[in-house]
Amino acid sequence: MFETKAVKEKEKKYADTRRHTKSRKFMMGQTVLVQQEKKNKLTTLFEPIPYHVTRVKSSMITAQRTTDNRTVTRNSSFLKASHQF
Repeated sequence: MFETKAVKEKEKKYADTRRHTKSRKFMMGQTVLVQQEKKNKLTTLFEPIPYHVTRVKSSMITAQRTTDNRTVTRNSSFLKASHQF
């Protein structure tokens, strides 16, 4: 059975609404927080030191820490926009 483009778009829209997906738009130079591994119940979900976005390629984001220039590359779902300047 062949599906048309309109049917696929309709199915994608339905699946996205059921899964509560949201698009994340990160821009170069934006300040973000990076999710960290949960080692015990006292660790925070995100690293307290902010990063600056240096490269954006679809959902792959590269960010650099402001203090020691550590660079990480993560999927956009592991980043959170920070409102610090």
